[in-house]
Amino acid sequence: LGLFEKELPRNIPVFDHTVNVRTALSKRAQARVFAEHDFPRPQTVLVGTSTGAEEIIAELGLPVVIKPDNDNKGSGVVRCETGEEVTTELSLLKENWGVAQRFVPEGKATLRLIFVRDQLIACASRLAIAGGWRANYKRGATMRRHTASAEEIGLGRAIMEVTGLDIGGVDL
Repeated sequence: LGLFEKELPRNIPVFDHTVNVRTALSKRAQARVFAEHDFPRPQTVLVGTSTGAEEIIAELGLPVVIKPDNDNKGSGVVRCETGEEVTTELSLLKENWGVAQRFVPEGKATLRLIFVRDQLIACASRLAIAGGWRANYKRGATMRRHTASAEEIGLGRAIMEVTGLDIGGVDL
């Protein structure tokens, strides 16, 4: 992103503006945008330096999933079953703020829709491995071609529009 920011003043054409890309990469920014537009999402608490385990558990219950703000394909994403685990994970986040989300039970597939501008170019369902809980391909999830419904495409387009991205993936 730093290179893009240096090149923008030179009027070199780029697709997605770096501000929009930074928003798309930030779990906290995504959570704010989804809440502002009432997009479906797991119940979420924004985690900052003063957020405590008690606050998260009171809002979400247990188990919860804690994600660093800029996780990398699922790395750093942790499922916490106890308050002690939540406290430990919050201490490991340090100043890398993030989000805590209500755990979505295993067996649920997620969808990844890939858009170029408002055109859906690919869609896949992702299902965690047996006994697993992350529907992330890099973490062993299986992917299958999925024919998106009109509702899924509409939601994906709406998310792309509000994030301002020309090219991107939307997870539902």
